[in-house]
Amino acid sequence: MSANDALATYLDEHLQGCFDAPPVRATIEVVAFRVGPFRFLCRADALGAGPGERASVTLDAGELVPEAYRSHLRPEGRRGHDVLRFKGGRLEIRGCQVERPLQLQAAAIAARGPRADAPWIGATTREPPAFVLDPDAAQLHFGRRQRPAG
Repeated sequence: MSANDALATYLDEHLQGCFDAPPVRATIEVVAFRVGPFRFLCRADALGAGPGERASVTLDAGELVPEAYRSHLRPEGRRGHDVLRFKGGRLEIRGCQVERPLQLQAAAIAARGPRADAPWIGATTREPPAFVLDPDAAQLHFGRRQRPAG
């Protein structure tokens, strides 16, 4: 018997019925927002800073667009007037245009591998075509840039 078989047998014998697995959500609620012609999505449950909660990182929405695509941003059409604030005071995005919330199938989100050019984009979707924002990675990346050296 291989080690994998032994482990599978053990788990079947000892863990079956010990706990109820949380139900798998078929859909994920996301908030869509635009930066010029580019659509971004973020999980709806990540939004909503508490009253008086200041963001540790504040950035202009245009900074979210990967450098290779920034030439497609027109200064006059890029700016929105909306602000997104994330729970825990992690991040605040200014100058975007918030759209209506969407329900996405989890399978519609295609994870991206780590990319040095835009580590804050954790995934993409084809329908609607969008970048999926990873707020923790955005806070880490842009927070490093805002901290003084030394």
